Amino acid sequence: MRKIEGYIVPIITPFTEDNKVDYEGYARNMEYLISEGIDGICVQGSFGEGMILNAEERQEIYKLAVKVAAGRCTVIGGASACTTADAIQNARWAKEAGCDGILVVQPPYIQPSFDEMFDFFKDINDAVDIPILVYNNPSKSAAKNLTPAFCARLKTLKNVVAYKEASPNFYDLEENIRLNADEDFNIICGKEFWALPAMLLGAKGCFGLIPLILGNEAIKMVEYAKAGEWDKAAKVQLRVNIVRKAMNSITCTPPAGVKAMMNMLGRDGGHNRRPIQDPTPEDMAIMRKALIECGALKE
Repeated sequence: MRKIEGYIVPIITPFTEDNKVDYEGYARNMEYLISEGIDGICVQGSFGEGMILNAEERQEIYKLAVKVAAGRCTVIGGASACTTADAIQNARWAKEAGCDGILVVQPPYIQPSFDEMFDFFKDINDAVDIPILVYNNPSKSAAKNLTPAFCARLKTLKNVVAYKEASPNFYDLEENIRLNADEDFNIICGKEFWALPAMLLGAKGCFGLIPLILGNEAIKMVEYAKAGEWDKAAKVQLRVNIVRKAMNSITCTPPAGVKAMMNMLGRDGGHNRRPIQDPTPEDMAIMRKALIECGALKE
């Protein structure tokens, strides 16, 4: 079984002008990341806009990602859903396609209790034999923040092998590393702008989109951290944060912002699917300035 670790990109889903998934562009973006040395690619996560894909598109993307990766990087299939049945179905499709594991966030929007959430993850664990990366993201899911104590409960499930911590509180990540990280259970940082401090404390990598912008220059942050070259890693983190800061300053949705920056760099960002719309001219100016400042784009 592949370990879920390193720099993992929640790859975007490019759409064509007539609102269809641009599978060719998707494949080119994957090839770019793999050629730059990425450790893993997560499809249909938050930035992959899994929630706005239909069943046929989800299945095709799982298959495409596994085919393009061809064993060269870890492929994690986003399987999140509001209902247990839908999450299990997504997990089955991901397993059938050959994904190395699945990512599942707490059930969004419906705000279940902790016992209900535990049963949600347990039911997926029991229904599909595939490694599970639990994703704590209370700000995106509008659900309860999964505590380190709850993470300890999830560790008892045989298929739960890693935990992506995106709590807005860095202390939660610290406590998860202290209490729950071990040889068989990785804590992965879900906040790219503090990935390096997390790895310094023991996180085994991070999720982040900046390799879509900076390629291997961003990926080196994890490589330097693994080698204990913290000064070099810090320089990369500070460049990464130029783009992350810009993303926190724009009014459009985060995936639309990433796609716009990719298009500026000549990559396959593609179009957006309604209700998501293109960034405003003001947003474009903020992102362009950030790309210039971090060295990805010339003036």
